[in-house]
Amino acid sequence: MLLLPAFSSAQGLINNGTNIVMNGNGSSNVFVNLNGSTANYLNQAGGLLTGTNIGYDVLADGSTTTSVTVGGNWTNNASNAAITGYGLTVIFNNTSVAQTIGGTTSTSFYNLICSGSTKTFSAPASSPFAVKTSQNFSLSSAVTYSNISAINIGKVFSGTSSLNSGSIPVTIGDDYTNSATGYTVTGDWTYNGSGLNSPNTASGTTASNLMVGALNYNNLNIISADGNTKTAPANGPLTIAGILTVGNNCTFQSNGNATLLSTANATASIATLTGSANIIGNVNVQRFVTGSYGRSYRLISSPVYNPNASGFYNITSILGTTPITGPNPVAAINTTAGSSFDPSNTNNSSVWMYREGDPFPANTVIKDSDYKGIYSITENIPVGTGLLFFNRGNRTTTLTAKLRGPSFPIPENYALVYTGVPNQGTITVKVPQNNINNFTVSSPYAKESPGSGTQTAYYYRYNSSYAPVANLQRTNWYGTSNKTSDQATDGFNLIGNPYAATIDLDAVTFGSDISTLVYVFNPINKQFSYYTKGSATTGSVVTDGNGA
Repeated sequence: MLLLPAFSSAQGLINNGTNIVMNGNGSSNVFVNLNGSTANYLNQAGGLLTGTNIGYDVLADGSTTTSVTVGGNWTNNASNAAITGYGLTVIFNNTSVAQTIGGTTSTSFYNLICSGSTKTFSAPASSPFAVKTSQNFSLSSAVTYSNISAINIGKVFSGTSSLNSGSIPVTIGDDYTNSATGYTVTGDWTYNGSGLNSPNTASGTTASNLMVGALNYNNLNIISADGNTKTAPANGPLTIAGILTVGNNCTFQSNGNATLLSTANATASIATLTGSANIIGNVNVQRFVTGSYGRSYRLISSPVYNPNASGFYNITSILGTTPITGPNPVAAINTTAGSSFDPSNTNNSSVWMYREGDPFPANTVIKDSDYKGIYSITENIPVGTGLLFFNRGNRTTTLTAKLRGPSFPIPENYALVYTGVPNQGTITVKVPQNNINNFTVSSPYAKESPGSGTQTAYYYRYNSSYAPVANLQRTNWYGTSNKTSDQATDGFNLIGNPYAATIDLDAVTFGSDISTLVYVFNPINKQFSYYTKGSATTGSVVTDGNGA
């Protein structure tokens, strides 16, 4: 036993297992060199590891790990920040009395375990600290924070309790394996792969697999702190209300777990994917629809593609959130989407493509127009193609009245849900024109776009005369054609924003045959507005999930 007297400054070097007792308020550094043995560090002044002016610099720098168990408070009021050394685990496990971890100077732990009573991490109001671990943090108790500016977990976050971080930004160097899931955090969360795979060392390989926790995030960042390849699978259902950022050399594996939220106030986005950044697996991308506009037409577009048909999407996922009518419907009305369109009094189409070069079907619903109803809910629609959609509201309330009346209710607010793999990279939008330079869309920028149901598809007009391409013509539109030629052609095409992000039309590359005049439909006044590249009436921003 090494006894450090009161009001003294001393340094003790312990090479074998023993107890260190500090019963005064002196300033002391303790270095524990472990060679196959264990050690305990105790303080008799009012509880374990407490004091007025004690700087705890506890280093376990041998090859064997050890632990320090703290039953009281941890108060570091020394002039220098404290660091617990490699291999040392500090355990706060009081089950009857709340414990406070703080002081006027911060402490960076190697491994940290909290269980039992509520733990409070605190700092002076004038000097907010970060809660830091070089390696793992296991939390199985309630936790609160006072003047904490950040939480940095070097490797794995485990345990059974919520981190309860609220608006505090959090960085995790490896996996989220904590069993507490489904809670909401508003501060930025970053998984950066900085955690070392080799314990008790300052060097070594870093984590290559980052398990992303199943939480309700605001902004979620997946990056590579060291530039090495990182794979980040979601360990359960998670939502993102702000921006999802996937950095270079990182792959986010959603596997159907991630949902980008859309409300009346904001819509989540995916930041531009740079370098080898990638998202694989299905993502659920919401797009808020305002119901108070009444039963009305909207322009929409899919920000995802069908994993079984790369470069194409279909309407099966949005059929799960809103009724859509068309040919060969299911037999009965059901709030659960079926294998085909919903039935109505006429079974007219309620989703159309704009194809002025294709033969007119007899049943166009929109008389003498160039809108043709799609034939099947599984029909492959090229990515970047906008759709005209008739909004009846969600499919969970008053569905029969929405489809068959006789009194048709005003739609409520709801969100369309597109499910598939997010469109990524530069996308060339294909259109059925001869001698036309297709235009490309790339580098969307992430921002929380308005959630008020803004249109996401626009009409682009071609300067050259219209000439349909034979192998892109469609003849199997809903209904039979008794017409072999179209009305006077105008060269318009309905193009959609193909990204789960906002794009700026001023950044779109227009081919030489493409007019810079763009038309957008306003669902409120049922009129078209226009935008000319470089000067806007409606604005140059196209929000995600919308057609224009």
